[in-house]
Amino acid sequence: MEKTSEDFVKSLKDKILRTKKKEEFQRNILQDSLEYLILLFNESGEIDIKSTKNFETSEISCFLNLYSESDDIPGTIAGILKNSNIPFKTENIGKRKIIFLMDFGGNLISSGREHDWVYVEFFFKGKHIFEAKLTLLKGDIEYFIFDKQYFNIGVWLCDHLEMRSYEVQIMSSDRKKRSMRKKLDEKYNLVVHFDQIGEVDKIKISKNREQKNI
Repeated sequence: MEKTSEDFVKSLKDKILRTKKKEEFQRNILQDSLEYLILLFNESGEIDIKSTKNFETSEISCFLNLYSESDDIPGTIAGILKNSNIPFKTENIGKRKIIFLMDFGGNLISSGREHDWVYVEFFFKGKHIFEAKLTLLKGDIEYFIFDKQYFNIGVWLCDHLEMRSYEVQIMSSDRKKRSMRKKLDEKYNLVVHFDQIGEVDKIKISKNREQKNI
C-alpha cells in the first residue's frame, strides 16, 4: 500500500511539472510573439505602441495599447504583415473587433518550430486608438465568446485555421432549462449553459455527425 501511495505522489508531481513546463514554454512563445509584433509595428512607422501588459495570470495572453493615424487600421496591419512575409488570416467579430491569426513560425527565438500561430484580437476604442490581445493557438478547434449580452451572444471559432463568427439569439424560455442547443450552420452545433440567475455561463461547440464522417 505504501509503494502504491508513493507511486501516486510521484505521478502527480511529474504531471504538475510537465504542466508547468508546458505553460512556461507557451508564455515564452507568447512573449517572443509580442516582441516581434512590436518590432514590426515600430519599423513600419505607422502604428505607435503606447503601452504593453503582460500579467502572469491563469490565462496565457498579453496586451498592447496602440495608436495609428491611418483611416484604415486593419488594412495597414495587413500591409505590414504582407511586407514582412508573415502569413495571416482575418475575421471581423462585431462592429469594433477584428481578429488576425498570425504565423510567427521561424521568427521566434524560443520556438524553433515551423509554425507558431497566434490570435491577435484588435479592439477599436476610437478612430485611431485601439488595443491588441495576443493569445496562442493551441488546438485544431477552438472557440470563444467575444460579446455577451442578456438576449444574444457573439461567438467565434477557429477550425484548422479557418475562422468563423456568429451572433446567437437567446430566448427567456431557454434559461429555465439551464441549457440551450442551437445549430450554428450546416457544420457546427452550439450548446449554451446558464448559471443560477440565467446568465450565460459557458458554451460548447461541436461538429455535427454528418460533418465528422466526411
